[in-house]
Amino acid sequence: MKKIWRSRKIVVLITLLLTAKIVLYLSNLEAQENWKEEAFAQTDEYRSSIQLEEKRLKEKMESGTHPDLEVRQEALSEVSRTLYEWRNTIYHKNWKDYPKFEQAFIHGVRNYQDHGGTFDSLEGLELDIAEAKTEWMVDRL
Repeated sequence: MKKIWRSRKIVVLITLLLTAKIVLYLSNLEAQENWKEEAFAQTDEYRSSIQLEEKRLKEKMESGTHPDLEVRQEALSEVSRTLYEWRNTIYHKNWKDYPKFEQAFIHGVRNYQDHGGTFDSLEGLELDIAEAKTEWMVDRL
């Protein structure tokens, strides 16, 4: 009788542990989906700003020749490329590389602004905070 009682305890304990592990796994999957949606929402805003800036630059370039606009155009193209890579990282849920691509994007935005461009979605104090956050994340991973 004691052996049966002990074996029931073990079965119940194993069942509880497996249930807890499955619940934790499922909640982690759901959290990752939420992170993915939030990250895409944030990068959609940045993509809209890039498209707006590309339109502004195109209009300025058509109105006359400005050599500094070509440099600004190249910087904006680099920002667009890094945003594409960042979004690809999000799509594939490669969270380990996420901070590196976010940091590259922020450095590209900073470079674009240094060349006289404006980036409505990320500027001023918000850019400084994002830059500090990504540097902290990259250093710790």
